Amino acid sequence: MALLINFLAFAMFQASGIAAVVEIDPSASKVSFVAVGRPGLMKIHGEGGKVEGRLDLSKKEGLGELTVNLDDFDTGIALRNQHMKEKYLQTNDPAKKTARLKVEKLELSPELLKNGGKADVPFSGNLLLHGEEKDVSGSLQAEVQGDKLNGKTNLKLNLSDYKVEIPSYLGIKVAETVDVEVSLNGKISEPAKKQ
Repeated sequence: MALLINFLAFAMFQASGIAAVVEIDPSASKVSFVAVGRPGLMKIHGEGGKVEGRLDLSKKEGLGELTVNLDDFDTGIALRNQHMKEKYLQTNDPAKKTARLKVEKLELSPELLKNGGKADVPFSGNLLLHGEEKDVSGSLQAEVQGDKLNGKTNLKLNLSDYKVEIPSYLGIKVAETVDVEVSLNGKISEPAKKQ
């Protein structure tokens, strides 16, 4: 009897569309940031961050990790890139080279996964940056088309929370809060069956 109940529960779970894994495609996913100077005479745009990772949507919590190699960012000026990476982000330290988001919750509905469409999806997790961990949360603008998941979110990160020295140049300091935009593209598949 217990075997039958377990089988029915598993079948219902599979039919609901929740049993899914999302493999993020780094070549189609990106992270960029904007840091504004004070006074607002200077804006630093950083681009080129790539997102890697995997999310197991069948879990209620601890869905997986997304990582970004901070050395991939480019601000358009070689010397500024060098200062950003060596002095401020300290990416020469292996423990600080990568930013990692542990995704604890992502509330994608079974209907969205099964039928496709768009929805604003709450998420929460823990961000490791510059050797410091902080809880983060927000909303992912998600779109599901067939076996593809596209998503976009914006985060505001306070540099002092992560013990990153506030960059300055010729008397102009960058504001402590940096706007980060993340665009994800991934493929949805069923999780591998355990043997």
